[in-house]
Amino acid sequence: MLNYSLMIYFRSFCSPQELLALLIERFDIPDPSLVYGEEEKPSVCKTVREDWKRYRKEFCQPVQFRVLNVLRHWVSITFSNFYLQIKIILNFILLHQFS
Repeated sequence: MLNYSLMIYFRSFCSPQELLALLIERFDIPDPSLVYGEEEKPSVCKTVREDWKRYRKEFCQPVQFRVLNVLRHWVSITFSNFYLQIKIILNFILLHQFS
């Protein structure tokens, strides 16, 4: 239900291109070592490998799954928007390629 509501109302606060850029940015989750300094890095597990597995399983995968669900709903609800965008881009490329 939340995805459906987002697809109805997102145009009131951003464009489709901005939403897509935000979703892509959210999907690309940075490595924790890039976010935390070595002294600030939480050490919950005993080894770095266990830390990484836990981080991927408990944080990255659920977030990426939610982003993919939003994209899936967006395409299924407003497929014509994507089709028209692709059609416009292809026409533009073809027009400039042969001129």
